[in-house]
Amino acid sequence: MLEDEKTGGFGVDYQGYLAPLIKNYQWVKFLGAVTFIGGVLTCLTIIGILVGWVSIWLGALLWGSGNCLKTIAMSNDEDEAVELIEKLGTYFKVTAIFVLVLICFWPIVIILTLLSA
Repeated sequence: MLEDEKTGGFGVDYQGYLAPLIKNYQWVKFLGAVTFIGGVLTCLTIIGILVGWVSIWLGALLWGSGNCLKTIAMSNDEDEAVELIEKLGTYFKVTAIFVLVLICFWPIVIILTLLSA
């Protein structure tokens, strides 16, 4: 196989496939920063620590994804594309699990609130 600068030597143009994300990498990083800061602020309370660490982790994943997108835009690096997909996959899995856990706790909170009233 011939080395090709645009396709990273593997025949895949990551910049082409990821163009919509690459164009918006600043927004990915911004959302990561806001999520991270929100998590830090949430952790300032004792009860907030229980959920704040998840926001910190998710913010770090988004910030890292933004960095991967920026690197892909400059170099079309296959390793960065794989890392990006892994980070985004982890982000969506953690978010889904977190939402499911919250949904399971909502009825408990509602019942406890009604009983205490």
